Amino acid sequence: MVFPAGVSLLMPSLITLYNFIFCILASNALTQRPIFGGALFIAAQVAGLASKYIFDRSRREILGKKERIIIYTLTVICFLFSIALILFYPKQSALPSAWVLFAIVLATWLRSVTLNRLINSPITYKMSGVQRGIRTAELSTVFLIIVAIVLFSTQNNQTAWYLTGAYFINTLAEAVILSKSRGFYYEKTAVNADAVQKANTINAYKAFIRLLVLSVAALQITQILIFSFIATTADTVFFAFLVAILASFVIVQLVNFFIAQVKESDTNNTLLLGLALWIFSLIVFWQELKDQSQALRYLSLASCSAGILLSMAALSRLEKNMQEVLLFAIDKETLQQIKQTKPIVIAYASMFGQMLALIGLALLSFFEYDASLSTSSVLQPALILPALVLAIATGLAALRFPLTKNHLKKLHDYMLLTKNGETNAPLQKQLENVIVKVSRKRYGLNILSKFVSIFMRVQIVGEEKVPTNDGISNVFICNHGELYGPMCCYIYMPFPFRPWIADRMMDKSLTLQHIYEGTFMRQKWMPKSWQLPLAKFTAPIVNWAMHSAYGIPVYRDNPKLLIKTFRETAICMQAGDDILIFPENPADESRNNLYLRSGIGEFFTGFTLVAPIYYQKTGKRCRFIPVYADKQRRRLSFGDYVEYNPDNDSRDETERICKELRQRILDLAGGDSK
Repeated sequence: MVFPAGVSLLMPSLITLYNFIFCILASNALTQRPIFGGALFIAAQVAGLASKYIFDRSRREILGKKERIIIYTLTVICFLFSIALILFYPKQSALPSAWVLFAIVLATWLRSVTLNRLINSPITYKMSGVQRGIRTAELSTVFLIIVAIVLFSTQNNQTAWYLTGAYFINTLAEAVILSKSRGFYYEKTAVNADAVQKANTINAYKAFIRLLVLSVAALQITQILIFSFIATTADTVFFAFLVAILASFVIVQLVNFFIAQVKESDTNNTLLLGLALWIFSLIVFWQELKDQSQALRYLSLASCSAGILLSMAALSRLEKNMQEVLLFAIDKETLQQIKQTKPIVIAYASMFGQMLALIGLALLSFFEYDASLSTSSVLQPALILPALVLAIATGLAALRFPLTKNHLKKLHDYMLLTKNGETNAPLQKQLENVIVKVSRKRYGLNILSKFVSIFMRVQIVGEEKVPTNDGISNVFICNHGELYGPMCCYIYMPFPFRPWIADRMMDKSLTLQHIYEGTFMRQKWMPKSWQLPLAKFTAPIVNWAMHSAYGIPVYRDNPKLLIKTFRETAICMQAGDDILIFPENPADESRNNLYLRSGIGEFFTGFTLVAPIYYQKTGKRCRFIPVYADKQRRRLSFGDYVEYNPDNDSRDETERICKELRQRILDLAGGDSK
């Protein structure tokens, strides 16, 4: 199987999954209770992880106080459930061949542990690929012989051959996955407490770790949910598992194809898409439990697997970006120490998810022997709820992740600058504000724009005319067109930007009057009795969205504060931001302070001052890009840019820039100057 790039760091979860599948098969064949065997394996897995990571003080250093309390509490609960599964449940339900199942589960878990240690040991690293393969085959053969002896000495030949063959396939799959993830779980040194403490001061890194932990925990319990469902509803368990595993190959290839098509897309959007599909599939699956048809259930589980893979692929991309995030805030030595904690963090997250799964599986096992209870009716809701809660929590963490695609690009550019011995103080400060300090990501505009885009389709024209990636900031100049221009730019502009926003749109006390007079009063088709109520309803939404646009407030009626606008704009441009400005004078059409519905009105000329300030600070000539938002043709058009010339007289240059920009926007509008 070819996994999406980077998803190999989560391959150990597949090992748990395939071993869990085998133990369900063995339990179904030996005791006719598939869930019981799966619960036993998860109990062994949790016990092994707990002994390795809870009782080791050096590894516990990465946990906070609250996390320790949660893990300790779950450990005690899981211990009690495990004792009940091993000592009381088999006697109470009079299970046949219970001790044989115990032996098979124990052999499966011990094989997994020893194979992992063998493949990831320092000695093995010095071996060639052939030598590693021979050692792995030898160890696997020993466990295979032990399992075969136990089965052939206690079961009929048909059952013994069936389970021995399944055990061999399971061993082969585990060896392949371990070889592909070799080195990820190799912990060379103990956790450095000081390094962990330094990393915890980096807000962006903490947010990523929170996101990673929630997603891995949700992954564990969701996978267990999927295959527990198959085990308790399929007529032929082995055939159902075979179909499910083959389907996973197809899903992986489809996800690979999708990722290849959107290689340059925003990683955050890919992550949110995967999580949305994941959550939606679980909800659909829950709803379909009432339906006797199995088709939609399996379809929802397949789409859930696709959502999981998309999410993991996006997380893997973010994980690569975290190296630059850490290097920005700490030294290289500390970075190397922090990298050692990654497998431990994932191990704790896996343990947390498996503990929740164990509690659910143990409870279900206790109901499973009672023929008067419908196992499937109890099973799915019990396991869907924690999986759904964790997936939703992951989605919320993704929404609040502070770094955008633009931030990551700026970070990469800044690291290249520092590598060449250069610096950029405004960019450094901007990055510190979103990487190191606690910053609240505003996603209101993103949510609003996604909703509006369902009903609003726009064609992008002339995108290739906009120069990018040359270190010079662009200033986009667009017509207002009432609300159409801003909406069109915020939703469909193919370049990141910082907009100029009238202070009245960012001041709650002034927003209502501004949009009421500037927008709703102009809608002649709308009854007057609707205009003010709708403006009152819309005003807080617009204000919320404007704050999430990271805009630069423009104080047109206050010259003293207007200086602040130009200073902040210059700082943003020095940091590499493009600027979006709507320079039309609304008083140009009438005395009612209204914007033209089409074409473009006369400009406020003051916006051109950003060019000499930017030139004075950086020695670079900014470019003014004409943009026309055409409501009639549903089009956002870009024209040829106008470059600032510092050699001209300032007044003449202002007049030239405004005149050329307005004419080029009119050309984009087709000469419409109404």
